[in-house]
Amino acid sequence: MRAMPYDAEQARAALAAFQASTGLRDFPWEKAAGVAERVLWKFRDGQTASLSRGTYAKLAAGASRLLGRPVSEAELRGEIPPQRLVGIAWVVGTGGAVLPLPRLDVRDTPIPPGLDGCRAIRISGDAGAPMFESGDVIFVAATESPLERDVGRVAIVKVKDGAQLLKRVLRGTRRDRFDLVGVGHGGEPLADQELEHVEPIRWIMRNG
Repeated sequence: MRAMPYDAEQARAALAAFQASTGLRDFPWEKAAGVAERVLWKFRDGQTASLSRGTYAKLAAGASRLLGRPVSEAELRGEIPPQRLVGIAWVVGTGGAVLPLPRLDVRDTPIPPGLDGCRAIRISGDAGAPMFESGDVIFVAATESPLERDVGRVAIVKVKDGAQLLKRVLRGTRRDRFDLVGVGHGGEPLADQELEHVEPIRWIMRNG
C-alpha cells in the first residue's frame, strides 16, 4: 500500500486541533518534550516545512507527561480521532465527602464508552475502602429514574441544603427520605435524609 503524500497544512491543522482540545501551550509542552524552544511556532509559521519523527516522538512523550495519559504520535498527526476527555475535578476524602480539587490539580482522563456527561471523581486515602482503593477513579452520571430505584446502590448523593457524599443509599423510615451508609471507612451513617439528586457509579478505573 502506498503511503499518503505528506500534507504540511494538514499536519499543522492536526497539531493546532490537538493543542486546542487539550489546552497545551507551546512553552510547557516544548520544555516537557525536550525539544527546541519555538519549534512549534516555527512549524505553524511555515519556517519549517515538517517535523521529524523524532520530534513527534518527543512531543508525544511530553504531552503524555503533562496530560497524565498516553498520547501517541498518530494522535498528534491527526491520524486517529482525539480521545474524548473529562477532568478529574473532584476527590472523595474524609467521611466520604466529595470536594472540588484545585484547578491546578485537575487532570484529564478518557471518558468510558457511552458515558457522555459523566463526572470523574478520585478516591483519596481509605474513604472508599474496601470497595475502592486510594487513587481509583469513579465515573458517575445523574440518574433520571426516581430515587427509589437507587436504593441499594453506592452513589454520589447530594443532601438537600448539604454536602455531596459517597454513600450507599438505603430506604429511610419516612417517605421520600433515605438512610446513607458509609462505604467502608466513609463516615458515620446518616438517617432519613432528603436528597436533591443521586449519581450512581457507572464505571470504575482502578489505580494501577
